[in-house]
Amino acid sequence: MHDKHTSFLWGSVNFITHADVLQLIAKRTAEDCIIFLSGPTSRKTPLSLLRMKDVIAVNGSVQYLLNNNVKPFLYLLTDVRFLHRRREDFYNFSRKQSVHYRQS
Repeated sequence: MHDKHTSFLWGSVNFITHADVLQLIAKRTAEDCIIFLSGPTSRKTPLSLLRMKDVIAVNGSVQYLLNNNVKPFLYLLTDVRFLHRRREDFYNFSRKQSVHYRQS
């Protein structure tokens, strides 16, 4: 049985709530959002467009964005294997953001 906190790799993880979603909506800076993946065609997306929109970076795409001065709105990790293989990308993103953790 899991409550909203669970032990995961290095500590306690909070699952997203409806209130968290509302907070993200309030912090958005653009009407549109781009979900940016790390496939080969993603690099065809103009950097100028990425800089004007709220970008959700998925897995390995975050490093490309940070290297090109695009600050992701959200970093979505969908595969725990990615965290095991490329943990430093995750930490680089976390260090460059003002991360706020919800306390309960």
